[in-house]
Amino acid sequence: MTLLPPPLLDRIVSTAVGIDPSLRIVLLALGSKLHASASRVLFHTVSLPDDARLASRTQLYPLITRPTAGYAANVRRVHVTNAVLPDDGAALQDDEGLRGLDAEVFTFLNVCPNLEELIWESAWAPPDGLAESLSIHNPRLSRISFTQPPLSPRCSLKWDAPSLPLLATLPLTSIRVSRLSQAGARAFSRLLEGLGAANCSLENLCIDFVWLDETICQTIAQVGKKLRSLTVSTAGTKLSDGGLVAILEGCEALESFTLDDVQGTRIDVSCRVRTHLLSRSVRVVINEGAPQHSWAVDHLESIHALLSLPNITSLEIIRREILPTIHGGVAIYDGVADDTVALKPVPTAFMDSIKDSQLASLRCDFWSFTLSDMKRILDCSKLEHLFLCLDGPFSSKLTALTSSFANLRTLTVSVLPIHAPGKPPVPSIPNKPHASLPTPSDSPILKSKAVLPPLLDLDKLQPHDPSMPLLRDVKRLVRKCPRLELLDWCGRNGRGSWVVGRPSATARSTNVVVEYVAPELDSSVWIAAKREQTIADATARGWGGFAEIERPGSAWVGATADAFAAERLAAEKEREEAAALAERSFDASLVSVERRSYIACYENTDNTVTVEWAFSRLREITDPKHLDRSERVPELVEQSWQ
Repeated sequence: MTLLPPPLLDRIVSTAVGIDPSLRIVLLALGSKLHASASRVLFHTVSLPDDARLASRTQLYPLITRPTAGYAANVRRVHVTNAVLPDDGAALQDDEGLRGLDAEVFTFLNVCPNLEELIWESAWAPPDGLAESLSIHNPRLSRISFTQPPLSPRCSLKWDAPSLPLLATLPLTSIRVSRLSQAGARAFSRLLEGLGAANCSLENLCIDFVWLDETICQTIAQVGKKLRSLTVSTAGTKLSDGGLVAILEGCEALESFTLDDVQGTRIDVSCRVRTHLLSRSVRVVINEGAPQHSWAVDHLESIHALLSLPNITSLEIIRREILPTIHGGVAIYDGVADDTVALKPVPTAFMDSIKDSQLASLRCDFWSFTLSDMKRILDCSKLEHLFLCLDGPFSSKLTALTSSFANLRTLTVSVLPIHAPGKPPVPSIPNKPHASLPTPSDSPILKSKAVLPPLLDLDKLQPHDPSMPLLRDVKRLVRKCPRLELLDWCGRNGRGSWVVGRPSATARSTNVVVEYVAPELDSSVWIAAKREQTIADATARGWGGFAEIERPGSAWVGATADAFAAERLAAEKEREEAAALAERSFDASLVSVERRSYIACYENTDNTVTVEWAFSRLREITDPKHLDRSERVPELVEQSWQ
């Protein structure tokens, strides 16, 4: 085994550790080549809970206490996760209980010279001076992600990120930032300015904060020449179509463009945005559980204009469903969507434009589609992947519509509750061990899923569920779609999926195999739902939330910090002076207009009361030394000032 090349040996060691984690210590104790391989595998990713109680149980301490062992040089990825909320209510009241890691702990990054990626997913913001340390000690860092999840309705933590501009010296190719304060947004803008337009190698950018104004959009455009993927999310009202146009004009190589729960002002994609959009993939995500402005989905009224663009091959207009609640270990969808994003029929303009599209992938469950609408979608002969919310039964009528789907590979539908009577099967919980799925064919779907939920006897399910389609109807659909690999009924009323196995070109048999797979809850949804349940339970026991806890030693100190602080104060003073000057100019304009109106009233009326009132107002607001030359003041007013 020692004669194997390192990449192959690393794969073998990784597989062995995945099967039996206890082999980690054994492999580290073997010969030099196996020890080196085990070190590369085990220390490639360091997962660090942001919890002072658990720090000693992680891979952190071997990196600090044994720097000569070379473990730190093998670290390529550091993942900082959330603190673990205790199950004991008393522990929540203990001052020594739940708290984040001291800022000094993160000095272990100084001995990881080959670090390439940092992922920060803790609810607590990073230490303010972390970026300075990264810029000095981690020259190979190319991917950063500061995306703290919201862990409580009362959690309003935001990051000022004062040292963020110092990351401009690194070869960054991917940046993900969220929950920045107003000062943090300015620091992010300075980071982009520091990256520069000429030498910037940024390819992936994901931003989610309130203060996303047109100035930051223009800065993104300046560094976006090589940008391939852009995700924009903001709950603020600063973003406008002018800002989007600025981004799209500068991002010439953009391949994927996502608007994720964007509020902003009323964005019209039909004219200015549409003209500059060169991306092949457009994705719009609407969070149906979050508070929405009344205009939050106005930009969807004109999104049909994108269908006529020849470069658009993938379009997604999808919902982020309200997280289910956990009852007895079972996920129950009992949330109600905001009225602004309530399910409505697909607009006529969208359906009128669909026939002219070049779409290979269409995913849309924000609107509902009737069977007649699906017939019109059949005109898109290039479609390979289709996901719709169906306003109709999942029955033989659906299978009869697919005669023209020659290129269709996956068909996914969610069905309105009114068309899905009966009790759907309870989705299985992810990450539970299942037996490997039999692979009776060369289907790429079956090959790609090493672990799937257990196969169920479909014939036993159908008599108890009137909505479950008959297997013969599914096979009829498969025969009409020669390239179909997956049929999936998802959503709250989902019944599962049918995986199609087709024989290879060299196989003797020509039979097509269809296997039914029971529904399974998406792992990300399950993790988020469990997190929310834990937070709700902890809050009920008296926990005050993350906002009440401060990271020890988080303040940024030193000469560089002092210089940045002085620069921020100077910039803040300059902004205040500019704002005051603008306010005075505005007030002067109002006074000038007011003076003119009083003068006109004084000169053009014979009413004694009105004349006296206008004269008194003129005396209060008019000083002849500050009058514009174009203004003629009555002689009585001039005399009153003498």
